[in-house]
Formats: sequence, C-alpha cells, structure tokens
Amino acid sequence: MDKYFLRQRAKQVLSSIDVKKNEPPLAANIFQLLSSFNLNECIIGAYAPLANEPDWRTGQDCSALQLAFSRPLEKSNCKMEFALSAFSNLVSERAFGINMLVPKKDASVVIPDLLLIPGLAFGVKGERLGRGGGFFDRYLAEFTGVKVGICFETQLCADLIMDEHDCLMDMIITERETYDCKRT
Repeated sequence: MDKYFLRQRAKQVLSSIDVKKNEPPLAANIFQLLSSFNLNECIIGAYAPLANEPDWRTGQDCSALQLAFSRPLEKSNCKMEFALSAFSNLVSERAFGINMLVPKKDASVVIPDLLLIPGLAFGVKGERLGRGGGFFDRYLAEFTGVKVGICFETQLCADLIMDEHDCLMDMIITERETYDCKRT
C-alpha cells in the first residue's frame, strides 16, 4: 500500500470518529502524561487543531502550561519553528498551504522539550503518517526532545509505510491508552 492510499483511508476513518465522545478522555490522558513533567521548566510544543485533528485541550486547564505553537520560518514556507504563545493569542494566517492559527510575529522562538504531534494515522511502534507536506518530519529530523503522537484509537494502523526521512514517536496517546513506543 502506498502513502497516498493510506492517507485516503485514514481520512475516511477520521470522518467516522465521534469526536465529542472521544476528545475528553484523550485530553485527560495527555494531561496525565504532562503532569509527570516539571511544568515550570518544560516547554510544550503544541498544535492548534485543524479539521478532524483531536483537540488535545478539551475540558482541561492549560493555564499552567508553557506552550509553543508552530509557524513557518520567515524565509521558508517548507520549514517551521515554535514560538511561545497562549492558545487565545494565536492569529489566523495562511501557513503551510492552509489557513491555520499561529503565534504572532513578535512571539519568542523556542525549542520545545516535548512535542504534541498530530497525524492521520500512527503505528504502536511509533510510526506516523502525516498530511504529506513533510513539515513535522523536517522539524523532527533535528529535534531531540520527547515526541508524542496524538490520535484516536481508531487511527492506529498496523501497516504504515516508513520512509528514510520519517521520524518515530516516543509515545502515542489515544483516548484509551498511552503507548510507550520505545518499549514496543
């Protein structure tokens, strides 16, 4: 199976998920993991959910978190950086070929300690199928922090194709379970 077919299949699976039912337990599992880190010293690289991406904040208090969100590098629409911002301070901008919420231009650029990473599908060994632009893959190639894939249980897939540039997740969190991919 090629990645194009896998992406089409993953989008069909996503469209059938009961988001309202599954987001609260997913967010609770994410915050349970985050509570194991020293949140005073940990910068969390997060994402502003696109259509059909899990909202990792559902029902949770984010006020104690140091959050950074992705945005394109000024001189390149193919690479990204993370900048500190509260979710409420994000602005709508055309980035990475789509309209999305990003930090303001004057927000401080940081390197997160932990990244919450969306995807269309994941494997329990840490494989990730993204949307096909390679933005996270390019960033992850040099990222040394903790990589946490965020998805619904039905997005787990046994037959994901990995290319040389694809990076494995350290953990995957769903509404049912946290998978430690380094032990799998």
